[in-house]
Amino acid sequence: MSKLFIGGLAWHTDDQTLRQKFEEFGQVDEAIVVKDRDTGRSRGFGFVRFSEDSASDAAIAAMNNVEFDGRTIRVDKASERAPGGGGGGFSGGRGGGGYSGGGQGGYGGGQGGYGGGRGGGGGGYSGGGGYGGQQGGGYSGGGGGYGGQQGGGGGYSGGGGGQGGGWRQGGGGGGYQQGGEHIHHSAQPPSPIPNMAATPTPTTLRFTGSKHLIQRLVLATLTGKPLRISQIRSASHTSPGLAPHEVSFLRLLEALTNGSQIEFSYTGTTVLYKPGLITGSAAGHGAQGGVIRHEVPGECRRGVSYFLVPLCLLAPFAKAGVNVLFTGPGVITSSTEAGDVSVDTVRTAILPVFKSFGIERDLEVRILRRSNAGRDGKGGGGEVQLVFGHQVRLPRTVHLMSAGRVKRVRGVAYSTGVAGANNARLIEAARGVLNVVAPDTYIFSDVSAAPFVPAPTRENPAAKRKTGLGFGLSLVAETNTGALYSADVASPPAGGEPPEDLGRKCAFQLLEAIEQGGCVSSVAAPTLLTLMAMGSEDVGRVALGREVLGSEHVLQLARDLRTFGMSGWGLRDGDEEDSVVVSIVGKGVGNVGRKIA
Repeated sequence: MSKLFIGGLAWHTDDQTLRQKFEEFGQVDEAIVVKDRDTGRSRGFGFVRFSEDSASDAAIAAMNNVEFDGRTIRVDKASERAPGGGGGGFSGGRGGGGYSGGGQGGYGGGQGGYGGGRGGGGGGYSGGGGYGGQQGGGYSGGGGGYGGQQGGGGGYSGGGGGQGGGWRQGGGGGGYQQGGEHIHHSAQPPSPIPNMAATPTPTTLRFTGSKHLIQRLVLATLTGKPLRISQIRSASHTSPGLAPHEVSFLRLLEALTNGSQIEFSYTGTTVLYKPGLITGSAAGHGAQGGVIRHEVPGECRRGVSYFLVPLCLLAPFAKAGVNVLFTGPGVITSSTEAGDVSVDTVRTAILPVFKSFGIERDLEVRILRRSNAGRDGKGGGGEVQLVFGHQVRLPRTVHLMSAGRVKRVRGVAYSTGVAGANNARLIEAARGVLNVVAPDTYIFSDVSAAPFVPAPTRENPAAKRKTGLGFGLSLVAETNTGALYSADVASPPAGGEPPEDLGRKCAFQLLEAIEQGGCVSSVAAPTLLTLMAMGSEDVGRVALGREVLGSEHVLQLARDLRTFGMSGWGLRDGDEEDSVVVSIVGKGVGNVGRKIA
């Protein structure tokens, strides 16, 4: 009996085709084409066993370096495994030789190369490198084995020893061997060739719980680092996993970015987020006519500022301008019991913060339809549009050290679907408190009709109902150095609070914010600190009140920024009483879209 090695086979050649061809030279006992376990395709070589030696000699003489099935093949005699070979075996052992290689050794080697690798790192039929193998190897080259799924050494007919080895997946050195001749290898395996085309995969950051989820998603998008958040309300038996407003924000991120990947677990208690490029409202990436229309579900209990504030943080770093229209039965423009500020406060107290960073053109928040929280605090039916057309490469370094003195107070009293007299009562109560402190107080009154939302019934599928009835007040105090302090109140969904009480409550909240001190209030502090961390690699400074700096939100922001690779904060006592100067070195993350555009 005589066995031949057949190399250079086409990927579509099968056992039957190989058998039929070599039966021309004599009786074939066995014909095998070695196939990839994953794809089922030929690995490019096989074996034929004849009953008589004369048939194998005739096959070598007639078929070596002859075209077969579209490829020039190589035919050579394969001897049985020599005695003393450790491990090995037909499919490559872990310890020693390959098909018939004892111990270590190889068939031949050679320079040059027949062709490129099917899935490996180069080389070829008889050269160094690898014909196949998923991570290297070599068909018959000096550097590696035909392959092994992870193989880097060994080889059918190559010297080199190493990791892959053997006919299929062996672990040690070794090779095929011809005529008992051995080529000894070094005891050290060859150094792996690095894959220059491969880019390092960022480490996935891991968090638990639903608190600060939006903050972490924003930081992941700005820094380009994937994150995995688990145990999201996993202890809840009635509503585990992501809430409707959190799912809605993830959908907004998907529309605002290109290439983001978002994966949920079956229960929604785990989310994996791999951020993409912030494209803004560029055509073809979630926008139609230059506008992203985002519909907020009716089950949402959070105000639209829940979406606006993080969106304003992402917008300066977008590749194109941002124009988002918030619609749907869940849009609440007033402040909420969950702690969200009103749209008026976003417009008058948060957007002006961007001016300090050199971001001041084409910034606008349009309130197209007002709405308070609906029944049980769910939904509203309002409509808000954010236009953010000023994108920068890097935010400017800021130095805000002096809070100054309050010079004026401005505000908006709003009523939705209720009598406009409520506004007058709100304004009168608030001015009764504030006129003593700031005589320059002006509060604008806005009265609007209640929005309608769909409420289909069996009798009338097109039926609608009023929602979002209520009133509220937003106040902003400005100092002579440009520092802003804000306060917000709104009537509860269940009612029961007179406008006079709400007006005085809002005025006292504003005085408390002023008393906390610092150059920025607790409402706008996270936005300011995040922009400082993302800015140019220079030291920015801002004076904050001790209570603002010690709040849970700001402290957690400092921890999260550190986790995402930002610089730590330097703290020292400020010049004013109860103020702390926070020094932040920017990381220079900046606008990736502007960098590559």
